[in-house]
Amino acid sequence: MQEIDGYFKHEIIKKRDSLNRTTQSKFGVNISGLKILYNLKGQRAGIINPTKKEIRLNKELCLKFPKKMINEVLVHEIAHFVVFSISPNAKPHGKEWKHVAKTLGLDNPKTTHNMPTTKARKVKGFFYKCGCNTYKLSSIRHNRIKSKEAEYACKYCGEKLRKA
Repeated sequence: MQEIDGYFKHEIIKKRDSLNRTTQSKFGVNISGLKILYNLKGQRAGIINPTKKEIRLNKELCLKFPKKMINEVLVHEIAHFVVFSISPNAKPHGKEWKHVAKTLGLDNPKTTHNMPTTKARKVKGFFYKCGCNTYKLSSIRHNRIKSKEAEYACKYCGEKLRKA
């Protein structure tokens, strides 16, 4: 996968600094020290760690949807940071967050995105059966069966599951 270019990173910092004027004047929160990383994978567009003062953005989505990532996802995550700073016990997407997100320019703040993503990893399943059904078990459950740590039974017929 290609790297995030300097222009995009510059636009992200420019947006953060622009929002910082609003977060300081309206909420008394300085966001200039927020570190922004581009190492998030999977289905999430962004995530904030307020104690580390760090936003992680999905690299794949930054490359495919740069404007949306700057104008929606970055603003969404900064709104979380502001709410955490002024009201640490507030609900993640509650009324405080919605108010902050709207103040920062999100007309209709959403809790999820609709950009197509690639899953971070492929989950391998192991098939087991009983008298009435076939089940796909995780590698964790499969390994527990193999090491004789656990046995699993069908919730309908009660029969012990065996490798299909």
